[in-house]
Amino acid sequence: LVFLALLALVSSETDDALLAKAHNHFAVRLLKQLAAENPSSNVFFSPTSIAAAFGMAYAGAGGSSEAELASVLGHTEVGFTGKSRVLDAYKHLLELASSPNVTLEVANMVLAQNNFQIAESYRQQLRDVFDAELRSADFANEGPRVAAEVNAWVREKTRGKIEGILPEGQPLDIILFILNAVYFKGKWVTPFDPTKTEDR
Repeated sequence: LVFLALLALVSSETDDALLAKAHNHFAVRLLKQLAAENPSSNVFFSPTSIAAAFGMAYAGAGGSSEAELASVLGHTEVGFTGKSRVLDAYKHLLELASSPNVTLEVANMVLAQNNFQIAESYRQQLRDVFDAELRSADFANEGPRVAAEVNAWVREKTRGKIEGILPEGQPLDIILFILNAVYFKGKWVTPFDPTKTEDR
């Protein structure tokens, strides 16, 4: 019994490490792509946030879509296979608590066109793994209202750091919309010296 508990602990640590390694591969590829598109500008993004959003899509995918998402997210590249293993690692990642010097809040939501059928198993995974809200919306007929609600959600979850992500005042040609918002505030191990910066 003790051996099984230790085996489970080692497996969990290995899965966490594999997910981190996969996310690192994904982040480097994404950074290279974004930097190549705008070589003269700075690039800022949260690989974990983007991977969590894609992770919610991965949870509901099957067949070639599942394989493609596993490849894009770096799971295949690092040999991290088995959907339930991967989703368990996502759950553990998203449950990491803030420390006294760090505030980390992660919020997930999926909006589905109101006539789009969502499998109960996917609803369960969204709740259990990603702690995600699942809402119905009428994108085509109530696009402006839906956009306003989404933008308000984003504003709230990012504590006003991001004002919105959808254009308001027009219909939206969307069936499924996956959102992830991260609010992070932390102190540097070595504080930044503001006198050593300049405008470019």
